[in-house]
Amino acid sequence: MPDIKLLRGNPWPDVNWGETAKPAIIVDGALYSLKDLEDRFIEGDSAYIVGSNEKNIGHICSRINPRLIQFYEMRVSDLSVTQSFTRLTHLAIRWNTKVADLGPLERHKNLEVLIIEDTPKIASIAPLANLQSLRYLDYSGGIWNKNRAETLAPISKLRQLEYLALNNIRVDDGSLKPIVQCQKIKELHICNKFKTEEFAYLAANMPNVECNMFQAYIKLGQSIGGDDVMVVGSRKPFLSSAKDGERLKKYEANFSKLVKKFSE
Repeated sequence: MPDIKLLRGNPWPDVNWGETAKPAIIVDGALYSLKDLEDRFIEGDSAYIVGSNEKNIGHICSRINPRLIQFYEMRVSDLSVTQSFTRLTHLAIRWNTKVADLGPLERHKNLEVLIIEDTPKIASIAPLANLQSLRYLDYSGGIWNKNRAETLAPISKLRQLEYLALNNIRVDDGSLKPIVQCQKIKELHICNKFKTEEFAYLAANMPNVECNMFQAYIKLGQSIGGDDVMVVGSRKPFLSSAKDGERLKKYEANFSKLVKKFSE
């Protein structure tokens, strides 16, 4: 089984493919061109595809069948081309500004790891509810673009989920509460774009989950304009631990009060 470390953090394969060699097709450390795939079929264990588009994606997907695949700089609107993969357990799609529908992914019943990153046209994550084998889900925006979800309710169906990341994301209904239904979650990474009450609700109902947002504020690694503390909750300020001690105490008291309320 492929290691999640092969996907986390978008690691580049140790292959010199050059910026002009797109699409770059790398399977188990070997570089292939579209022409190379004309007369061969490769199963392999892990693949990394850079620069695929509508014209070439069908050919690529019909000639490889890995367990783990990463798509980067993918310009493909229809993900049904991935349905030819019969061994897939780990999938990452990063920086695809054309795709708007995750529906075709629901057929990959054996997926254990899924990363959907920097896909700004997607609004509904409803198809993910059918991926009952998922243990690791990262649905996050990119540096410049937010990812969007109408609601996180589909995630509540993923009862095997152990890790969830929601970074640079906008959720239309603003609620994190569906996550509580995922009782096997061990680790959460969530951006500070939700109300304080939402984080306090999770903290109250998921006491054994590791999440740095389950507190009143977070000490930053370096100061921003003299401020070194980020208060948890959307529209909350950045403060100075040296100058704003009293304000921070009030935020701590309020967060504790909310957690107690939601624990009752």
